[in-house]
Amino acid sequence: VDHASPNRFGAENPTYILFLLYKIPTPKVGKVVGILYNRNKMYVGFSAPNLLGDAWSTEDNINLEIPYYLYAGYRFFASRFEEILINPSILSKYVSGAPAQFDFNTIVSYKNKIEVGAGYRTNSSINLLAGLYLSDHLRLIYNYNQMLRDAPVQTTHGIILSYRLGTGFKNRGLASN
Repeated sequence: VDHASPNRFGAENPTYILFLLYKIPTPKVGKVVGILYNRNKMYVGFSAPNLLGDAWSTEDNINLEIPYYLYAGYRFFASRFEEILINPSILSKYVSGAPAQFDFNTIVSYKNKIEVGAGYRTNSSINLLAGLYLSDHLRLIYNYNQMLRDAPVQTTHGIILSYRLGTGFKNRGLASN
């Protein structure tokens, strides 16, 4: 493969495309460590994806730093009738050599039927979401993200359809224990 060729990334060089696919590091079992403590009103979690960094890389010139995530949130009802559940949360991310990043989010759910939320990522973006519980097991969410800085993609939209097994979303509120 001629690495200096201007066509090395094009479709006219299928050998190099296969070479790239072979050389891209892929997730391996055992590379992620995480823990979640989830109780009645609060939850705290920690994870370290890519725990082995570049240890399994097929290239010597790849230096992958390990990101560390800390996640915490609190659930409470806004009224004594337990119809409106408020869930503020924070996600912090630390990678060596980069500034710490924080996401501040709040989701408000009404009777486990409809939810709205908003969030802010430090110096980066704002996001909004709206969700609808189609059944006890099926939820549809629309999300919108607006970058606050110059970025190749300024605005994104997303649709998420999630299915939950077991009792589903029926008992999303606070546990009775």
